[in-house]
Amino acid sequence: MDGETNGSQEATQGVQDASQQQDQGQQETQQQGQSQIGGSETAFAQDFGHNLGVFALFALLFAVLRKPIAVMVFNVLSLLAFAVQYYDFSDRGVVPSDHFSWGWGMYLYVAAFILTVVCAIVTLIDRRRMRKQTSVS
Repeated sequence: MDGETNGSQEATQGVQDASQQQDQGQQETQQQGQSQIGGSETAFAQDFGHNLGVFALFALLFAVLRKPIAVMVFNVLSLLAFAVQYYDFSDRGVVPSDHFSWGWGMYLYVAAFILTVVCAIVTLIDRRRMRKQTSVS
């Protein structure tokens, strides 16, 4: 009888060990999946941060080259990247938080967008006037 009891205890212990190993494997898999998701969210936010800078630099380049339509296009793309980043930060609860708030920078960015679009339109109008004056003379 003792042999049967030891055998059944060993079998029960073996089943419990296998169950614990399986649970640990599932927990590790879930943790890996969560870290991958978190990593992709971080990469997503970083990509829009980089895109924001690239679009702003292209807008500056085309402003120097006096290409108003390209300036407006890259300003719109820059504002869209800013809006997506704003939504992403708000959705994840990054800003506003206990330590950070949006501040006046958010409004400054929108004001700068409006100002550059207005200046690009004025540049377009000025170019058309110059072309008409040149063709009349």
